Amino acid sequence: MKKILSSLLKHPACTLLAIFFAIVLMIPNVVLCFTESMGFWTGMANILLPLGFYMLVISLFRRTGWAVWAMLPFSVLAAFQIVLIFLYGGSIIAVDMFLNVVTTNMSEACELLRNLGTAIFTVLVLYLPPLVWATVSLIRKKELMPAPRFILRRGGMILFLAGVSIVVVKSVTSRNYSVTDDVFPVNVIYNIKVAVDRTVDAEHYDETSAGFDFNAVSEHDAIEGEVYVMVIGETARALNWQLGGYDRPTNPRLSQRDNVTFYSKALSESNTTHKSVPMLMSHITACNFDSVGYVKSVITAFKDAGFKTAFISNQAPNHSYTEFFGREADDCIYLPDTLGRHCYDGEMLPYVARCLADSSSMKHFIVLHSYGSHFKYAERYPEGFGDFKPDLCDEVTPESRDVLMNAYDNTIEYTDMWLDSLMDMLERSGRRAALVYSADHGEDIMDDSRCRFLHASPTPTYYQLHVAMLTWVSSAYDNAYPEKLVAMRRHRDDPVSSTSSLFNTCLDLGGINTRYRDDYLSVASPRYIRPHVLYLNDQNQGVEITDCGLKKEDIAMMKRLSVL
Repeated sequence: MKKILSSLLKHPACTLLAIFFAIVLMIPNVVLCFTESMGFWTGMANILLPLGFYMLVISLFRRTGWAVWAMLPFSVLAAFQIVLIFLYGGSIIAVDMFLNVVTTNMSEACELLRNLGTAIFTVLVLYLPPLVWATVSLIRKKELMPAPRFILRRGGMILFLAGVSIVVVKSVTSRNYSVTDDVFPVNVIYNIKVAVDRTVDAEHYDETSAGFDFNAVSEHDAIEGEVYVMVIGETARALNWQLGGYDRPTNPRLSQRDNVTFYSKALSESNTTHKSVPMLMSHITACNFDSVGYVKSVITAFKDAGFKTAFISNQAPNHSYTEFFGREADDCIYLPDTLGRHCYDGEMLPYVARCLADSSSMKHFIVLHSYGSHFKYAERYPEGFGDFKPDLCDEVTPESRDVLMNAYDNTIEYTDMWLDSLMDMLERSGRRAALVYSADHGEDIMDDSRCRFLHASPTPTYYQLHVAMLTWVSSAYDNAYPEKLVAMRRHRDDPVSSTSSLFNTCLDLGGINTRYRDDYLSVASPRYIRPHVLYLNDQNQGVEITDCGLKKEDIAMMKRLSVL
């Protein structure tokens, strides 16, 4: 014992570095035991298994500094996990979080990071000192003596085997337990593998979808001009739309426009853009999302039926299925690339006018992908726009919620303005025109005691799933097909899956006949029936809305608004 103590005291800095580094790596594990409400033995496995592993790895290096740098990937995962806990109050780093990183442009990332000061400061305080300490230790050529290395190795082996034993027993006795789900960072490493697999699958989209064919034809006569517009909103939750009963005038124009129908009980089947938008644009839903790489979008359906098509986006291309679907159009325009700057959604309107002026076809189908109400809210509308002030805040905190809400409501009012202008443009064209709009998902804005913010969290909330959805038809269209507006008004208070309805409603309104069209899912059809709405979870499984991680606060809101 004296020899061991003497060895420990001979180079205490290396010993302390080893202990300190193991502790900071374990912080996410300890926190997740509480935030994920793990049972006792699940929590013990989540602590013993990784702690034993870390101790074993550290003991392999004579110089602890090399151990710290060799385990840098684990430090990065731990830091990422802590930021996620700050952002969402829990949840491991899910597959979709990694895909969000891949499909998010630098501008969006910087906007978010600027408002995560506390989280970033915390991870810097925790994980930067060990790296500095390790570098200094390497420069001074400090070594971990044999005795502490032996203790680390022996103790690590005992803890690791204890953790493995618990995992084996839990795996045998519980169907719901899996080391790839319940042990950090094993679960995160597994999710990275899944994210890479999905990215690789997407890379082969052109090959896997090559054989797909809508065999679509138009049921409408070719004499009159027709134009149909699908508008994909961004981060627009139904709760803040005046059309849906909100007590603020966020829709002063659309609330006065004829032939607008708002669907007050529309739910999205995903809270992430890279999943929700491809589902809105195709017949794919939460039931069969893994087939998304084998199909084509509504654009091709209209194109096959003889329509001139256009995809106009105010978001940057991100090599996702949304981009692949957009490329199907005759004209594919990305405003940030075309104009070389940040753009407002209203700036898509001149490009719509250009499409309408194209005399090469009497039939046009246009998809608009907006930036909508995506954070940072005050940057989604021109300076000075909006009736809700003040709308500028430096940091996202519960205390700044009223200012954030003002800015968010201004984004809805701006959407109201440019959608109304678009409808006016279509009406003045004199053509048979129809427009369908749905947001891809909603948003948390610190609405209750959980103080959750943003969207795309591994577990959704009511605020992320209840989305704005509306339809509109021109007077020329209503005169030609009056039964459509009658049906849409009849279904405005019915439960709707925006995910499955938008595609089918577009085809129905446009008279596109294909075996992939389902009138039972079109709100413009008298045959519409209440859909069975599912939620697409992180593993691409369609699960019941009540089983997707909603808390009592979410269920209460859904029941109060009758959207369940």
